[in-house]
Amino acid sequence: MGKPPSHEAVGFLKEAYQQVVEARRVLRWTYAYVYYLDAGKDAAKREFCEFIQGEGEAEASLEALHHCAERERIDLCQNTDTAVTFEQYRAKLAGLTAVTRKYFAELVTMFEGGVAEVQG
Repeated sequence: MGKPPSHEAVGFLKEAYQQVVEARRVLRWTYAYVYYLDAGKDAAKREFCEFIQGEGEAEASLEALHHCAERERIDLCQNTDTAVTFEQYRAKLAGLTAVTRKYFAELVTMFEGGVAEVQG
């Protein structure tokens, strides 16, 4: 049995969980934003925002990140015969974290601008 990774070597895991928390916080705020949009006047914005939240990449990227951080980590730790190595897992999780961070930063910018991309 090998030596467990150092605290520094698993910093990517902490970053992933921090991103999950931040992304969930952003999603909560977007739900509140959409709730208060005028159903008549802002129908196009509402429809676009609901798509981005649910069917678009927001929840999909967040859930992929969370699944990798939770389930795949557990699988990696419990299975000694797994084909996935620690380094492969770290690379995958770090990549998902970066993609989710970028996507949610763009989402925040869009909402801060009042979802100006959509004309009602």
